[in-house]
Amino acid sequence: MGIIVVTNDPSFMEFLDRIVDLDYTDEIYDEWYCINVKPFHCNHCKDLIAYAVAGPHMIIIWPERDDIDMLILAHLLKTDEDDAYDPRIVKYNRIFGPCIAWDDAINLGWVEQ
Repeated sequence: MGIIVVTNDPSFMEFLDRIVDLDYTDEIYDEWYCINVKPFHCNHCKDLIAYAVAGPHMIIIWPERDDIDMLILAHLLKTDEDDAYDPRIVKYNRIFGPCIAWDDAINLGWVEQ
């Protein structure tokens, strides 16, 4: 599935340039971890979301299963009163979809620490 974007908005072009520089397609990221959640539909685009995501539905990944930031986020998702996300830590695989490392998501301003 491809996406075609036609725009002359400089801020959007800068945003795309930052994403293109992030390449997580290498198989080494298959050994990283992510948070699987009970599937829900995105309020904006209606896509089905099954992982903790940031930015444009990029799955957040961590190199270690016991990363403190991942554990904190999983705990927050578990204790959310509005919705039970039922988070589980799983190994990431490229077939899940595009991903981004937690630190890069923070640097881009997609998540707050």
